[in-house]
Amino acid sequence: ITIGAQVSDLDITTAGSDQESVAYGITYAVNDDMSVGYSYHELETETAGDEDQETTGLSASYTMGGMTLAGAMNDSDNMGGTAATDREGYEFTLSFAF
Repeated sequence: ITIGAQVSDLDITTAGSDQESVAYGITYAVNDDMSVGYSYHELETETAGDEDQETTGLSASYTMGGMTLAGAMNDSDNMGGTAATDREGYEFTLSFAF
C-alpha cells in the first residue's frame, strides 16, 4: 500500500485571492501484476461566489511480462470555481516494453 497526502496554502497579496488545496491518494498492489488506486483533490479559493473545486479519480493497472494495460477515470466538479461546471475524463493505455 502506498499513501500520499498534500496540503497547500497560497497567500496572494491581492485581497480575496488566497487558495487552499488538500489532496490525498492511496494505491494498493493486489499482487505483483495488478494495482488499484483512488485519489481526491479539493481546491478552495477566497474569491466571492466561487465554489470549491473537487476532483476524484480511480485507476487500475495490470502487467504481464512486458505488457501493461492501465485505465483511469476522473471526475471534477465546479471546475474553475464555477458551480455545475463538471467534467469527466477516461484514459486507457496499452504499453509494451522490449
